[in-house]
Amino acid sequence: MSKISLVRGIRPSEVGRVNITKTLSLSVAACAVASGLSNAQTATSFDFTSTSFANYRQVSPGGVEVTNFEGGAFALSVRDGNAVYVGGACGNGAPLYYPPSPGCSLGATGLVTAGDLNGDGVQDPGTYFSISSISAAAILQPFDGTKALLVSAPPSLLPRPLSGFVDTSASIFYNLQTAFIQKYDITLLNLNRGYTAAERTRFDNEVVPGTYNFNFARLINPFFNGVYPPVVLQLNLFPALDGFRKVNNVKQGFRFKNVTFQDGFAILDPLELNTLEWEGNTVSYIAPAADSLYISIKPLTDPEDPYSDPIQYDGLGQFLDAPDNTIVNPTFPIFPNFVGPTTTRIFLPNPLVQSYIIPPNFLGVGQTGVIDIEFVLNRPTSTVISDRSTRRFRLPVRLVNRFRTAIASKLPVTATTLQQSADYDFDGDGFSNFSEWAFGSDPANAASTPNSAKLQTVAPSTSAYTRDGQTTTQNGLKFEITKLQNPDPALTYDVEFSTDMKTWTTVSKTDPKFVRTETADKLTVTTVGLPSGGGFFRSKVQEKK
Repeated sequence: MSKISLVRGIRPSEVGRVNITKTLSLSVAACAVASGLSNAQTATSFDFTSTSFANYRQVSPGGVEVTNFEGGAFALSVRDGNAVYVGGACGNGAPLYYPPSPGCSLGATGLVTAGDLNGDGVQDPGTYFSISSISAAAILQPFDGTKALLVSAPPSLLPRPLSGFVDTSASIFYNLQTAFIQKYDITLLNLNRGYTAAERTRFDNEVVPGTYNFNFARLINPFFNGVYPPVVLQLNLFPALDGFRKVNNVKQGFRFKNVTFQDGFAILDPLELNTLEWEGNTVSYIAPAADSLYISIKPLTDPEDPYSDPIQYDGLGQFLDAPDNTIVNPTFPIFPNFVGPTTTRIFLPNPLVQSYIIPPNFLGVGQTGVIDIEFVLNRPTSTVISDRSTRRFRLPVRLVNRFRTAIASKLPVTATTLQQSADYDFDGDGFSNFSEWAFGSDPANAASTPNSAKLQTVAPSTSAYTRDGQTTTQNGLKFEITKLQNPDPALTYDVEFSTDMKTWTTVSKTDPKFVRTETADKLTVTTVGLPSGGGFFRSKVQEKK
């Protein structure tokens, strides 16, 4: 059983112990007064949310495990009023009426005349939507985001007052299919204060737990006799998990433990049970009844680079693999890959669990990716104000082809330890279990023998071998072998050449008679011209030293 673990620590010097139950119950009662929201303003039409996030990745440069901060944000979103649309935008411009259709299930019921209703960063004026229900802003003034300010916060380096809210408020005419067409204004405000991978200290010093007070422009209300004081909203940020580091010689933060790295990747064997373990998600930071913990394995934009970005699925289109532009599965992550296009992560039973077992045969040999443990806060300040921040903890993984489990999976369950050994020839075909594994044949089938090599004559136009900037213009012989993907133990493949089958020479990259090229899955040797008197190739594989 291969094992991978994760570790997490806390900051007692900065945060102290938190009584989650008491904090939540007191904050809900306090905000009913502080927010100025009436009982009629429900969660369906008003929402003020913190969605701050931070990403961390555990890697092993030079064999030393470290946790890198990969960026984050202090993000806030405010919505007063709401439009529920089905099937997305119906179209832009004429005609004025779009009938019910797969992309416009109710037909055109709303027309946007200002703003970005669907939050895609594109202004929507002139776009028709299939809207099923709508409510207008009742408290916050739309199209007046310059008055939105953070006015007070816990002791930190976060500047205050802090502005910078982006106003994407929208105006919609609804319902176009009735005689009661009215204009509805919806207030939409967003703040996103970003932090680069080099700014972990700045992120830690600015985004801290505590109570944050904001001022927003008030919707005109005649009861204030022409004086319109701001609406004051109070938001509580709660302590969140963070990435592993050492502070004052004390280790703290989330990290994976018991990890075996190979070329920058933690290794998993997809043919056996893999127990993933982690530490740090304790009650000091987590409300078990409110928060959530998820796990997934995402592909990387560059499968050979453990530092490359994970592919984030939106279920809307195809993703291309960067090195060779091949299509990656457009909807499924590497794991879970069996539920459906809308399920991109596993919901763990409760946010305090510290292990997860991936069963065998759910993952493919040779794949690489990144384990993504996602912790999502869900803490209310009131029924309409909450902290739903996210912290992601990542570990690059390589799914190895391990000799021991690969042979055991092919041989009968009654095979002895000796019969499963590297030098043993179980099927009696003249090739050892090790040779059959290294060259991809079946060790339990005498008719299946290592035969991955290909030999062919190539013309200059197809061989395209170049040395010292000059392309050879002679015909040549090309000898190609297929390499095992991600073997464990690691293997070294070579090609040897002989003119008499007695003396063999390993073909090197500097040999002037050959051009040697090697990728992750192939080794190719091409002769510079046709060998005088002929010759012989053979492949050689051994455990990497």
